[in-house]
Amino acid sequence: MLVQHSAAEGVANPWLEADDGRRLVSPDLWFDDVGLAVMVHSRAHHLRDEDWEGTIESDGRLAEYGVIVPAFTPRTIQRGPEDVVARIERVYRALASGRTRPAIRMVPRGDGLPR
Repeated sequence: MLVQHSAAEGVANPWLEADDGRRLVSPDLWFDDVGLAVMVHSRAHHLRDEDWEGTIESDGRLAEYGVIVPAFTPRTIQRGPEDVVARIERVYRALASGRTRPAIRMVPRGDGLPR
């Protein structure tokens, strides 16, 4: 749903790699032209201690490489999908208005990430 209504075409769950070779988290949605990662953090998948810490670390790691990460919960999406889409579009437009794209390589799932 988000991909259809967004400012550009997003890629669901791609592999990401930084220009220094570090493998990064696979975001729920990635806009490659501007280097925007959208994350959905659910209690069901991220609440356990190790999972929660990993989630926070992964978002932080993306930020270290210059990736902007708007994050949402499933409940937020359920309550206001139009608001979520509008927020993503605002971030996308801000990034597209002249910011240098982070040096991140995206590989769609299924294509593998060469080593």
